[in-house]
Amino acid sequence: MTTQPGPTSPALPPSLIAYLAQRDAQRADAVRTVLGSLTDRERALIKDAAVMGYVRGRMHPQDEKHPKDSAVLAEVVDACLAFPHLYPAINAAEQPPSADHATVYIDQDGDPWVEYLTSPRTDQVVPLAMASEQAVDRAELVGRIGALTRVGWCRQA
Repeated sequence: MTTQPGPTSPALPPSLIAYLAQRDAQRADAVRTVLGSLTDRERALIKDAAVMGYVRGRMHPQDEKHPKDSAVLAEVVDACLAFPHLYPAINAAEQPPSADHATVYIDQDGDPWVEYLTSPRTDQVVPLAMASEQAVDRAELVGRIGALTRVGWCRQA
């Protein structure tokens, strides 16, 4: 962020240059912290939307008014859906194929977990091997062992 003054620009005081460099480092740390706290899916969604948002923004005519946020969001998602091979996160199915399919997750150790199907649906998971039939709250499990990554679905009888 620190730039050298041009021929007509006054020199910035060293204390201001040091402050600006410190703020740049703090912002970079904050970005790393936020990105590090996201799941792989959340990070991929943000990447897909940010890249397509940038592309669509660059294509917007400079002499036209900028559309409302909701219109921009719809345009970005529509554009991402048009190129599923370039924007796979936005194109990934979020819901199981049917009500009798449960979501399968892998934890950070590679152990499989499956959604515990109830009616109405809850956020409970059990080990896929079902060594224990005691369901655990998925958010609580994530807090104990780390992130779970959705890998697909399985049909439960």
